Amino acid sequence: CLDLFRTVMLAQAQKCFYEKAERDGIKDKLLALIAAECCALYKEAHLKLTTSSVLRLRIGRGFQAVVESNAVLFDGLKHYHAAAGHLEALEYGKQVARLGQAVDACAQAVEIVQKANISDAVIQRFASSHARAAESYTKA
Repeated sequence: CLDLFRTVMLAQAQKCFYEKAERDGIKDKLLALIAAECCALYKEAHLKLTTSSVLRLRIGRGFQAVVESNAVLFDGLKHYHAAAGHLEALEYGKQVARLGQAVDACAQAVEIVQKANISDAVIQRFASSHARAAESYTKA
């Protein structure tokens, strides 16, 4: 149980770092790397939750949904920011593919938090990421 919470706390710290970097206008290439690490940490925590019957019984579904949705969201954000690198390299097909993956992942994250009745603030944050990815996909 402690190992799970250690992993979640590392993921949360990485998420805070991502949010600050995004606010500070850090380049997309670095944001993609930060989002990828955040995704990996949340996926690791989600794997620990889903493979341990003891943890599944002791940890509430809401917490499980938060971990899973963040893993999926940051997978989408990783692709969203990586798409900018493909645009700079004039790799339009790869850019569109990345943006498509971002839209799908962010939509899945929104669906997870909505089904779990997570707070409206979280739903709005996730929906905002989805809308931003969808807008970029439409423009591409």
